[in-house]
Amino acid sequence: MTEPSAERPLDAPRPAAPPDGVPGRVRLPGGREAALLPEPDGTVPAPVAARLRRAAGRCAELERRAAEAVVREFGEGAPTEAELAEARADLLLDTIEADGDGVVLHLSDTCGAHFPDGYWPAVRFDDAHEVVRVTVEA
Repeated sequence: MTEPSAERPLDAPRPAAPPDGVPGRVRLPGGREAALLPEPDGTVPAPVAARLRRAAGRCAELERRAAEAVVREFGEGAPTEAELAEARADLLLDTIEADGDGVVLHLSDTCGAHFPDGYWPAVRFDDAHEVVRVTVEA
């Protein structure tokens, strides 16, 4: 699919429907969907939309790598395979955010054992899908 090169209003005609079939939405594994949220002027920059679609196509891999990056960033020493497996089971994708610099995966601590209530890890990936930064957000 080719994205237009300029920003366009959300209701503007698309040259072709995305593979997911619904303009402005990207299908994720497990039946989940991601929505493209517009800028205040009602547009979604085409490069940002394309970046989100590329990330959604690698969603399972990025979710795994994000959970593992959290362990590496906040753990003590080299993580064991058991620690990585626990993180992959407990830290699940909540939100994908795309912007001009890459994508950020926001994870939920589904068991509540890793982060205090109201806090969650976020992992930024660049356009090559390499981990750039791991943070905790509130």
